[in-house]
Amino acid sequence: MNKYQADYGVFITNSRFTNQAREAARAGTPITLIDGNDLIRLVIRYELFITPVTTYVLDEFYLDE
Repeated sequence: MNKYQADYGVFITNSRFTNQAREAARAGTPITLIDGNDLIRLVIRYELFITPVTTYVLDEFYLDE
């Protein structure tokens, strides 16, 4: 981050960060890491690019026949 003279950084992945990446994010310039699970939570929280859908689950008595 110092190379770009940044005061803050955000790195996003749809996977997971390694332990080394997490350690590096704690050292030096403040960096926020957003992994796949965090990304999903943010998408749901702010309803980004999703359409909420109501679903119904049938009781087991119906499925036993």
